[in-house]
Amino acid sequence: MDDPDILAEAASLTNESIGQVPDLVSGSGVVVAEIPLKVIGNTHEKSPQTAALLEEVGGSKRLIQMAKGFYEKVKKNVHLDQFLRNHADPHGDRLGLWIAEKSKSPI
Repeated sequence: MDDPDILAEAASLTNESIGQVPDLVSGSGVVVAEIPLKVIGNTHEKSPQTAALLEEVGGSKRLIQMAKGFYEKVKKNVHLDQFLRNHADPHGDRLGLWIAEKSKSPI
């Protein structure tokens, strides 16, 4: 894959726990553990694995930071921006906290 955005993102990432730069294009260079999806009553249920993943990525603060960055990019995209009713709404905070809530309790 020659997508410049993916290549730039891969080059900017490091995985401190294993001391390698992830290769998002080929999938090599990263230790990946499969986390089973646990669905009960049509809803995702937290598990020790999702809680561990949340901690590994930096906790709810890091998820909020990531989600805010995502929404900043959405606002700059004319196609996606039309789906945001109000730019003043805390979209990133809500998304980051929701993912954290679905991963671990309490947040």
